[in-house]
Amino acid sequence: MTINGIVEGISARIMITSAKFMINSAKIMINSAKIMITSARFMTISASSAFILRFLEHTPPPATHRARVTEETFTEADKYFVQTSAVL
Repeated sequence: MTINGIVEGISARIMITSAKFMINSAKIMINSAKIMITSARFMTISASSAFILRFLEHTPPPATHRARVTEETFTEADKYFVQTSAVL
């Protein structure tokens, strides 16, 4: 075997090792991208849940519930009819 053959063999080994390293790096980047996508999905779910909760906080309860609470609260004070008509 000549020196040229030895050098070409070593060069080929180095290129194969470099290619394997690049493939492993690509696999790691793919896994990182999957993790980022999953995190983005959870953040989207969290943001939509926060929006729904914020929306529900500002949504008044149904009229029947308000009337019932008003009845329980104001019957003893003889203001039931005034409060119920104001709520409905």
